[in-house]
Amino acid sequence: MRALLRTGLLLWIAACDCGPAEPEPVEEREASPAEERRAATLFPRGLGDRWAYRTSGGQTVRRAITATVEPPPDGEGASTSVRFGTDHLHAMRFTTGPGGSVILVSAHGETIATWLADPLRVDEPWSYTMGDAECEARYVSLDESAEVAGVALRGCAEVERACRYPAGKPFPRATTETRVERYCPGVGLVRDHGRYEPSPIRQIRSADGTVDEGELQPIQLDLHYYRVAGAPAPPLPNALDCDAILLLPSDVHAACSPALVAADAEAPEGACRFRFEANDGEARATRALMVEVRAHEAGADLEGWVGERSAPVEREGEVIVARPELATGVFDEPGAEGLERRQVETAPGVLVFAEGGFAVRIEVENQSCAIEHAQRLAPLLRSLLRR
Repeated sequence: MRALLRTGLLLWIAACDCGPAEPEPVEEREASPAEERRAATLFPRGLGDRWAYRTSGGQTVRRAITATVEPPPDGEGASTSVRFGTDHLHAMRFTTGPGGSVILVSAHGETIATWLADPLRVDEPWSYTMGDAECEARYVSLDESAEVAGVALRGCAEVERACRYPAGKPFPRATTETRVERYCPGVGLVRDHGRYEPSPIRQIRSADGTVDEGELQPIQLDLHYYRVAGAPAPPLPNALDCDAILLLPSDVHAACSPALVAADAEAPEGACRFRFEANDGEARATRALMVEVRAHEAGADLEGWVGERSAPVEREGEVIVARPELATGVFDEPGAEGLERRQVETAPGVLVFAEGGFAVRIEVENQSCAIEHAQRLAPLLRSLLRR
């Protein structure tokens, strides 16, 4: 049987030194009394806030608030935050309701669901309808704790959420999805574990026509690292931790093009690698942008990481810039009449810089992104690596 990994269905519908060592001190964040807390403090949504979660299958899910939409000058209500994630099919949008509750809204601002109710009261349920599902949620505790990246979080709220799907929509049998979520003040969601009852059986047809069955498993998320304004800052790991580099596809879309989508990239030992490829079918060669991060000693040579070039590299401040190099080639294309002359890339565009004990290399292949646009990623990557 094949266990099928799935992000929460509601989101889809809306969208060695082995010896003993002295432990590092843990920074604690105390919450205010429950009656003084508001739902909004459990759900930070500031522009640029970022989170990295690990799943039960060992994968990494990254989320970020990428935009904030303010209400019109003559309008009422709070701003709307747009959140992208590697587990989202589409952006999710959240705002704060008149009573202080956290509200999930559509792209047009219509209310979809009360995500976190305000005031915070144990065992006082609230309900909503999402698609074909009838949902009910409640706070089951307001005095939980968590430890994330060396930071102890107190006064966290635990929410139990249950959604009931009728038979045939989308499961053959009537099914209940139950999720237990933990939210900590100033940091947000730190845990999201769920289950289906009964466990749905899904079928997958492979390319050779064979059919495999497996239970549909809801994803289980545990917060691994975060960068949230106003929250206690977790220390950056001394060793290179790829999960702590909170780069999202939406960052590359904003800098370059939404045509670039995340792709698998095998990183060399001691490095982190993020690759994004264009799948628009227009280019003869794969157009890609790749970001690689590795440890770097202050004063060590960076130009050697650029690669061989026929033209000298440039320095723009602390960034080494090597622009793409092109040459004219002659090609005999299948089905074409005669030979075709066109420019081909002989060396990709490259940006290299150092930050916080790490070196970063951004490579632009086959003109997937203008080098000036790719350079927009440098300030973000610096902020994610800065100690």
